[in-house]
Amino acid sequence: MSETRSYTRPLSIDPFTGQRQTWHYDATDDSVTVATEQDVTAIVEANKAAAASAPSRYGGEMHRVASIPMSVYWELKEKGILRDQKALRKWLNDPDNRVFRTRFGRV
Repeated sequence: MSETRSYTRPLSIDPFTGQRQTWHYDATDDSVTVATEQDVTAIVEANKAAAASAPSRYGGEMHRVASIPMSVYWELKEKGILRDQKALRKWLNDPDNRVFRTRFGRV
């Protein structure tokens, strides 16, 4: 009787972004998955501080409204949200994504 095994191995760790990639092999269905994880605690805390100190009114044409971790950026890019201004605005205004905003109000 042969034993089926699954394996997990670290692929890479980026100390600058905090991203970790892990390779997973599942012998039951002979599939491989590469997972990307990122601790976003520092980004979320910086966003909260920026929102608390941001002026109540927008000034000029350009202003920072969000800071998004690279792992989330690539997910948004893959889904086509970054290329669609309306979809990106909707994503930024979603209460579930509030932690990535650096200003209060709506985009």
